[in-house]
Amino acid sequence: MVNALANKIAVDVETVQCAWKRCLRLLETGKADIATNVLKRASRERYLYYLSPPYRTNLIYAFYTHKGSMISIKHQSDLYSYSVSLERGASFTSDFDNDSNITKRPVSQIDFAIKQLINQRASVVIGESHQIDYMVAKFDQNDVLEKQPLTYSEALESYIVLSKTSSNSHLKKQLTDALKQLVASGEITEIIDNHSRKATRTD
Repeated sequence: MVNALANKIAVDVETVQCAWKRCLRLLETGKADIATNVLKRASRERYLYYLSPPYRTNLIYAFYTHKGSMISIKHQSDLYSYSVSLERGASFTSDFDNDSNITKRPVSQIDFAIKQLINQRASVVIGESHQIDYMVAKFDQNDVLEKQPLTYSEALESYIVLSKTSSNSHLKKQLTDALKQLVASGEITEIIDNHSRKATRTD
């Protein structure tokens, strides 16, 4: 998505890999310019421009376990017996976030949690469905992980954001105009769908 935006306004993109909490810090200090899949939070609006329109309006969160563990997660209460790994700094639905009976185990990055799950050093991992499906398809080469029946779905707007302290903050209008074009043309939806297809395992 960022590459598509960059192409529209003829700028180059350099990708920075970072844990989500550190990514937010880089945006806050202007050491990173732009990020995707960001939910609106009052604390973040102080240092982020939320580019309109949001490119997604419904988010689904999914759980994965190791097939060898024989864990079945059909109801929220089924999580109470396990430690749930999640990316540090990530937010999910209020039902999940506010349930003190769920033991939450923050890790630096979601791919680290997936690798731990593959090696049976984690019990359950939660993540945004598009992202976690992609990561599982990438790292689970021996097909040892399985997606659980329980999912959370919430009408949340997901944004592309621009750092207010970035040296490129002057590109806000250009990026907003480009985003509107990409959303209206359906290109953003196509990018997301292509990403999902890449996460589909074929035998």
